[in-house]
Amino acid sequence: MRRGIWYGMLVGALAAALVGFAQGARAGAGADPMPLTEPPIRWVPPATFDVNLPGRGFPQAPGCENTIIYDPAPCRGNVDEGGNGKYEDVLHGTFNHHPGWYFLGDYVITQWTNHSRDENGPGQRELCRVGKWVGDKNSPDAEIDWGDPAVTTVEVAPPPILIRRRTWSVSPDTIYPYITGGLTLRGDTLYLVAYLDCIGGYTTSEANRNPMGPLPAAEYSDSLNRAAGFRYDMWFNLGMQFVQRWRLQDDRLVPDSPLYQITPQVKRVEVTPGRSKVVAPLVPPYTNMIPIAQAPADIRRAFTPRPAPPQSTAQAEHPQFKDGAYWLAADGKDGLAHFTEYRRPDGKYVSIRDNLLNAGHYYASIREPNGYYPPAMETNLYGGASPSAGTLPDGRIYLLCNSQRRLDMFMMLSRDGIVFDRTWLLVHSDREFDGGIYKGGGPQYYHANIIGPNMWIFYSIGKVQMGVTKVLLATLE
Repeated sequence: MRRGIWYGMLVGALAAALVGFAQGARAGAGADPMPLTEPPIRWVPPATFDVNLPGRGFPQAPGCENTIIYDPAPCRGNVDEGGNGKYEDVLHGTFNHHPGWYFLGDYVITQWTNHSRDENGPGQRELCRVGKWVGDKNSPDAEIDWGDPAVTTVEVAPPPILIRRRTWSVSPDTIYPYITGGLTLRGDTLYLVAYLDCIGGYTTSEANRNPMGPLPAAEYSDSLNRAAGFRYDMWFNLGMQFVQRWRLQDDRLVPDSPLYQITPQVKRVEVTPGRSKVVAPLVPPYTNMIPIAQAPADIRRAFTPRPAPPQSTAQAEHPQFKDGAYWLAADGKDGLAHFTEYRRPDGKYVSIRDNLLNAGHYYASIREPNGYYPPAMETNLYGGASPSAGTLPDGRIYLLCNSQRRLDMFMMLSRDGIVFDRTWLLVHSDREFDGGIYKGGGPQYYHANIIGPNMWIFYSIGKVQMGVTKVLLATLE
């Protein structure tokens, strides 16, 4: 489970987030957050709400259309299971997650990570699919033509090593990397920006999941061991950030430049003081990338790395929190994970979080435009992982949530951003999948965009399929 903002969209999205934060925080950034005395939101459940019912008893949204746009076949390429270490083609690999998308002219460009079977497994790659608007995209009747999946689905970042299964224990001496990243849009130009990452072990604290250096031996394990406190998998950034320009041609994505390497690769990782692991050797095209210094001037200007002040990953991605406070809950259950935020009509900001140490209800916190978030409080808002928030054209605040087992996608609405008194079911899915690490459930990890009278939501289903839901907003009374 990859937290917060996905690094593959960081070049564009993080820059925008930092600019937005700076605009709202210039007057008083650094002001201490005020402790909460009560949750900043309240949910009024419908009378039909029942956690034991499919769809939790929520009324079905009337103007809702659901489409599966990627339904993969099993991959037999894992080298540790007798395979050749390669994907059969772009339609194979039953782990699919980390969704995102862009709208470019007449096209809709989706993207996600893909592995043979497991989340963040060795040799994970990046896929995209291109759809085309049918008719006026600002019409209530707008549709997307996804074409032939074998044609419109493209591998934009190949696997960095021969693919293999991920297991609940990492190798004691070898790091097996995968690709993290995706497309970013600069003006009307698409760039792939990605880097190497890996699952390097397990730790005892959410705050250690992106370590800045070796951890104390007491806080690190090669194996998942919840009884001993080692419940959090860790991500080690292995560098080797790279960029490639892409373009649309004949309704599909094609590369428009070579791969340019921006930063050097980390070839050895010190996991605890004095204990290191070697990174498995890479495969082409990553063994013969061109240095960024030899890229065209526009790519050099946009992607040459600049020195950054030393800080934690969480602080860099979420400047609305004081350093070290991103994980903190008011009740001391400091397992806050995925983050979403909206601005209330009165100008204050509210964050909605899930808590890995206390599942079942979302946590929330509130800040002034020029302040930091205090530790979040548990609310009565029912839900599971990774909510998504925003504002409808009529000014109402929406929350996209899912149920505890992630079987249901539902929307909650509020006039004031405080009381959420309308709830609609969008998707229910309880089909069985093929197992695999950190997979299962139904619709999850939503990316919503409002175009004209419709909301379009892109998401994974069980971290296997990829889906799109169209919601006609006028039907949500």
